[in-house]
Amino acid sequence: MRLTVICVTVIARIFYDNNVASLMKLAENLQKVSALDRAWNERRWDDYSSFYSDEVVVFINGMTNPQNKRDFLIAARSICELFPDNQVLIDPYINLFASGNESLTCSVAWVMGSKTDAFVFGDYLFKPKYSNYAVTVAAVRGWRNGKVIMQRVWFDVEQLLSRVSMSRIRK
Repeated sequence: MRLTVICVTVIARIFYDNNVASLMKLAENLQKVSALDRAWNERRWDDYSSFYSDEVVVFINGMTNPQNKRDFLIAARSICELFPDNQVLIDPYINLFASGNESLTCSVAWVMGSKTDAFVFGDYLFKPKYSNYAVTVAAVRGWRNGKVIMQRVWFDVEQLLSRVSMSRIRK
């Protein structure tokens, strides 16, 4: 009887310790998401870059090929140059959660800013219909050793197109 109680106690303790460690990892990853978005908002590019593994693969809806870290960071900076007041609204997020296996996070947020003049991005000319914009963006990130190794980003294209007119300038 005593041996059974000791075994049950040990198993319960292992289960408890594993759950606590898992919950701590989930909380840590969610804090990293907020810190990553805060670095974007404050244009602290060295800090922003430090959250991404050198081997990260980034997928963005509308783009046919994934980006590596270098290309993704260049694109991120160019977006912020086009929209200097662009901000991810992180307090609060629309949704922020993590997977039970500690390796995935998902954030859904409003991205807001303003733009009054026409601009070229890629092969398209954009002309704002309104001076302000607000678009929902979802980002799913895979984490390993505290760094993002995979990121998939979706933004609401219909919301974006309701705020700007777009025409193709190059084929």
